[in-house]
Amino acid sequence: MRSSLVLSFLLIFPLSIAWQIGQIVETSSGCMEGHASSWKTEVSEYLGIPFAKPPIDSMRFAAPKPFEGKGLFIAERYSPDCPTNTDAITTALSKAFADNTGLAAFGKDFLQIGHNFSDDCLKLNVWTKPQVGENGKAVMVYFYGGGFWLGSSNNKQVDGARLAQEEDVVVVTVNYRVSMFGFPNAPGLPDQNLGLLDTRLAVQWVYDNIAAFGGDPKRITIFGFSAGGVSVDLYAYGQAQNATSPPVNGYISQSGTASLIPGSTDINHDAWYTVSSAVGCGGAANGNNTIACMRKKPLIDLIKALGGRTSENQPLVGAFTPVSDGKVFFSNMTERAAAGRFARRPMLVGNSNNEGGIDKIDNGKFFRDFFGDRTTGTVLNIAMTCGSKNAAKARKAGGVKIWRYRYIGDWPNQYIADGAGAYHGSENPMVFGTSEHYRNQSDTSAETAASKEMRHAFAVFAKDPDNGLRKLGFPEYDESKPSLIRFGYQNKSGITFAESSLYDDNCSLVGL
Repeated sequence: MRSSLVLSFLLIFPLSIAWQIGQIVETSSGCMEGHASSWKTEVSEYLGIPFAKPPIDSMRFAAPKPFEGKGLFIAERYSPDCPTNTDAITTALSKAFADNTGLAAFGKDFLQIGHNFSDDCLKLNVWTKPQVGENGKAVMVYFYGGGFWLGSSNNKQVDGARLAQEEDVVVVTVNYRVSMFGFPNAPGLPDQNLGLLDTRLAVQWVYDNIAAFGGDPKRITIFGFSAGGVSVDLYAYGQAQNATSPPVNGYISQSGTASLIPGSTDINHDAWYTVSSAVGCGGAANGNNTIACMRKKPLIDLIKALGGRTSENQPLVGAFTPVSDGKVFFSNMTERAAAGRFARRPMLVGNSNNEGGIDKIDNGKFFRDFFGDRTTGTVLNIAMTCGSKNAAKARKAGGVKIWRYRYIGDWPNQYIADGAGAYHGSENPMVFGTSEHYRNQSDTSAETAASKEMRHAFAVFAKDPDNGLRKLGFPEYDESKPSLIRFGYQNKSGITFAESSLYDDNCSLVGL
């Protein structure tokens, strides 16, 4: 009955009338009823909007399909997270969390502590303020990080309300499948990079529906951190490959680029068979038959099996990552970069000053015990810095507008360990303006100003990727000139520019 009344209301009173906070919005997924953000009450918040059919039963381990709905949907809460297993890492950090309340606050949502998991997780969230400002606002679509094996949009660090409130943009955050559910690398599947396909379908949904929320579908910028940054960069390469991909106007990669995952055609299914054997579906001898069996298994059984270790004593849950498929991830990424085979749209790329600072947690014991010698602070710093350099250099050579930044701030309410500095992930609260929101500890005045500067720069880029940053006085990237944009330098507000060579010395170690 209520659904019929809603549809009648929409026909009689179109959405072009004065916007009411949380008003009902008609989409391809149904009529969405939002609410005022509890944090920024003038912002309309819509949580848990389905953009894909639930990947259950025969659709588990399959490419996503568009969700089509009718009637009223109360978009009042985040959806469950896409399945993974963070038990081992959470247990390993339990003592560090107990000793460091700041680290515990940082890790709670990032490690999905206390979150619910479900196959039915392909949902997105929207924050908008159409009642004021520009008609047809720029849209910023965010992909979370987590190494492709964890992550969730249900994270206070990436609450989009402040960005929407202060920068007059529409913000969207997206759930996508991770670990074995997103990148199964299973025998016989026609599609393996399901998590990347999820993000593409989400962008298509945004393109088709965001005008109803006050956004301009022709001005979509995608941005993401870590694995999310990799996804953003891969999207640009995929869009050049496939002209039918949903169009994107600009790209922002934070602490993650396509070069971090070397393309390979050497496919093995060892991790898949480890899980399939553990849940009673057999191993390599059962081949393709393991898929049908795994689709029937209770989700909890699969999650528990992901808590094991590989033959190299690495976390099994992290053994599932993108593989070359010639569609959204390619075996010849280096050649494609050199040939400029990426979308011809502007990019902003960068990273934090001490990505490897997370190695300082528990004096490095956690990373040594959990990941072994392969994950160290030095490796992370080289990977993120040189990945940013590589992406910037390729765009510059290819004639695409490119800006490069470095986040350097080290603030009391982002502290996780002595010497961590601007660690991997510390830039997210600066971009979203959420440090106080999730840490319950006030920003310093300099941090408030630096966060506003960073947030504004990202939004200005999204509004006008071609000229926005230039109008702010930010030079395009040129490694021979002081063009590296520095946010939070010396723990002060005020943006500075430096030659990138000050930070790129170690890139010669990896041939960049």
